[in-house]
Amino acid sequence: MVTTRDRGGTRYAHALIELRHRGNLVRNKLERRRSFRRNHRGRIRNRPPRFDNHTRSRGWLPSSLVSRLENTMTWVRRLSSIFPITHVRIETAVFDTQLMQKAEVSDETYQ
Repeated sequence: MVTTRDRGGTRYAHALIELRHRGNLVRNKLERRRSFRRNHRGRIRNRPPRFDNHTRSRGWLPSSLVSRLENTMTWVRRLSSIFPITHVRIETAVFDTQLMQKAEVSDETYQ
């Protein structure tokens, strides 16, 4: 949806863009790859667990979230190369539309 307005001889436009991401697909593939690695390690030899050397750096994000972030930023860069974009606002909320329409729905009828 795009809305435009004129203010003092300057035309402004607001565009609402829905960006669908394949984040769950990325997450599922990463989990599958992790399980393959773990199974392979278990078949090689019986090693004792070593978890004391696994630390995450400050600001670490899961690779599925990094993928979402990079996908969003890629589209912002693509659109800004075409349009003179001055502000970007990203909304990541998920709404339950069924609950918004019928607030009294609960239990089995909610499913």
